Amino acid sequence: MRFRRPVISSTALSVLVAVYILFLTNATYWSRISARFADEPLNLVLLNAAVLLVYVVFLTIFSAPYVIRPMFIILVMIAAAVSYYTDRFGTIMDRDMIQNIVQTTLPESSNLITGQMVLHMLLFGVLP
Repeated sequence: MRFRRPVISSTALSVLVAVYILFLTNATYWSRISARFADEPLNLVLLNAAVLLVYVVFLTIFSAPYVIRPMFIILVMIAAAVSYYTDRFGTIMDRDMIQNIVQTTLPESSNLITGQMVLHMLLFGVLP
């Protein structure tokens, strides 16, 4: 008996990655947006449907056949790392923060790599 690899279209994979990133790596976003729209559940649903649509469109546009998997792996790993630091320290990833990351030395960054961070990366970055 020969094992058959499952086949998934690039659009379906883009949707799955977008849903994963939006719903599972954005705990801080969900807690804040849910509090903001607590009295307006329809607006909460509509806003997040729009955000999901933007994610899907962005991922679908950049889903070329030979780069889709490596690109999505990198995006999921980045989303996992950003979610850890956002949830843990309340950091907001913007242009200045990216510049700080690039300019950080190894001794400075080694203090930020903890057991909790490694576990988070395994669960939210590697496992998916």
